Parts: sequence; C-alpha cells; structure tokens
Amino acid sequence: MTHSKVTHGSSPLGTSTSNATNVKDKPIDMHHRKISLLDDWAIAENTYRKKSIQVKTKLEEAVKKLEKSRKENKELMKHQEIIEREMMAVKKRAGELQAQHYDRSKNIKVTDDDFSTIIAKLGKFSGKLSNFPPNSKSCFKKDLSREELIEFFIKHNFENKAQIEFLFDQDKDRIDYALVSVLVEKLITTEIVKHIYRAAIHLDSKVNEAFEEIQKLFVSTNHEGWMNDFRLKISKATHDLIHRYKDEKAKDINNAKRKLVIDSIVQKLSVIYDKEEDIRSRIEKLVDMAIELSLPIRGQEDLVEIIDLKVDDPVYKNQVKPMYRQFDSTKIILGVSPVFLAKSTIDDENQSGNEEEEGDITRTYLRDHTLVYPGKAIY
Repeated sequence: MTHSKVTHGSSPLGTSTSNATNVKDKPIDMHHRKISLLDDWAIAENTYRKKSIQVKTKLEEAVKKLEKSRKENKELMKHQEIIEREMMAVKKRAGELQAQHYDRSKNIKVTDDDFSTIIAKLGKFSGKLSNFPPNSKSCFKKDLSREELIEFFIKHNFENKAQIEFLFDQDKDRIDYALVSVLVEKLITTEIVKHIYRAAIHLDSKVNEAFEEIQKLFVSTNHEGWMNDFRLKISKATHDLIHRYKDEKAKDINNAKRKLVIDSIVQKLSVIYDKEEDIRSRIEKLVDMAIELSLPIRGQEDLVEIIDLKVDDPVYKNQVKPMYRQFDSTKIILGVSPVFLAKSTIDDENQSGNEEEEGDITRTYLRDHTLVYPGKAIY
C-alpha cells in the first residue's frame, strides 16, 4: 500500500512558504522614507513661502494704493471746500452787485407815464377808434351789398364765422351799420394790437428778436427775476435812440414798420370804404397814438399783458365794456378789443376778497393781475 505525503500549509500556486515569509517580514527602510518625506516637506514649504511672498507683496501694494487714494480724496475734499467757499463768495458778491444795480437804475423809466396816464391815453385812443369813421353810412361804397359786407368780415374773422352770421341775422332786411362799425373797430384793433402792442419791445423786429433771445437765456439759467429789469432798460434805450438821439437808422426802420401797418389796414378797408385819403389820414392818427403808447406800456415795472376776449369766455363786467346789442350777460359772443392787465397795479381798499359781496370786482382773466384798461365785446 502506497502512502501519499501530505504537506500542510503549501501554496496553491506551488510557491514556497519561505519566499512569502521573507517578503512579509522584510523591515521598512526608514532612512529613505524619512529622506523622501523631508524632500516633500521642503518642496511644500518652498511653494508656500513663494505664495506667501506673492500674497504679502500684493497686500502691501493694495495698502499703498489705498493710502494714496485716501490722500487724493483728502486733497479733493479740501479743493472742493475751497471751490465751494469761492462760489459762495462770488454768489454773495453777485447778489450785492445786483442789488446795487437795481438801486441805481430802478428809477429809470421810458417816459413819465405811469398807469394812470396810460389808462387815460388808452381811453382817448379807444374813443377815437369808436368814432371811426364819424359817419359810417356815408363813407361806405354805395354799391356794396349786405351779403358782400358779411363775406368781407367773415374773411377777416373766419374763426368767428358763426357769430358774425348770427349778429347780421338780427336784422335780415337791411345793412346794420351800427354792427358794421363795431366789426370795423375790431378789424383795426386786431391789426394794431398784433403789430404794435404785442411787439416784445417796439416796432423794430431785430430789437424784439434780440430781446426774446436774451429772455430765453434768463429762463434757461434761472434768472427770470432779471427779465423785467432788462425789459425796462431796453425800452428806455429804444425810446432814447428814437426820440433823444434821433438815430436815423432806427427812425427809418420804425417809419417803414409804421407804413406797413397803415398800408395793411387801409388796403383791407378799401374794399368797403370810399374816400381812401380820408380813411388813411384817420388810420395814421390811430396808429401814431398806438405807437406813442407802445414803449411806455412796455416800460412799466409791472408788465402789461393783453388778453383777447374769445367766444364763450365769462363776462367780468368790471373788465368788459358791452358793445352793439346785449344778448347775454354771462358769456362773450364776440370780442372786439382785448383787456389790458398787469400784476398788482391797482390796490382797491374796498376789496374784501368776498366775491359774493363784491360781485365780480375781484375776478380777472389772469390770476393775480388787475385791470389796466377794459376790453370791449358783444355779449
């Protein structure tokens, strides 16, 4: 009987146990391990040291920039304080100069006319205009029909066509010469107000254009308070140029504008009037009266503003004179001449502020303005 030899603990792959034991029991080389760790540590420490230097350098540069910025800001603040002090000083000086200028020049006026004399002269002008011509019927062209007259007035007042037709329809069988006279007055007044009284300063368009440009400058620079003072000085200078120094160029310009206004009115009226020479003579006197008042009106400390009376405007009886027939006491049917108003020109001691007690005495077409001269209207 053959017996097999049993070997205990042998490797399945046939490797000897002695080799495994040798590998497992081999000691670690601590010397080389230590050297390797030290090298790794040295590399890491060197990398850290480089990054630390870089970070420190950047931080120092940032601190330097911050310090420089602080110094610059401090200098800018000092500079700003100096500028603000200088500006305050300049502003104070400008105010002092403005006050001195006003004190020295506030009494400069175009003429000696004040509102009381202007009111009187406007009344004289209005009366002369109401009597133009003295005998309406005899001056009209004989072959002029009622329909032609209506067409003429509508042509020059087309925006009021319905009102003109309504007024003429009050008497359909004949020409109402009283109404015609009122409409002629409206036509003349419209031309004179447009070309003379609504001029910024006077007849000379270049003066008006220059004044209006400077007005825009005052508004854009928040110096509106200087505009009225400037208007007074320009009005005075223009008046002196024409009347005191008798400047030929200014005289020629104003005469040319005067002639244009007169010719325009005469040309319009020649359609319905005979006796052109007589009509021209009367128009010249009216235009001259208006021109004479133009600069004194503009040369008042309180600017006179001209308010046209429009259809359906309320009737303030203290500011509107009735003309022709009276149809309604509350609303305007047709405005004939405008209302002249100015701010704080008339102090009425009897005004209590109660409109119910005073009627319509405190009511006005322009807020905070009082009457200089009333308008005319059919209402």
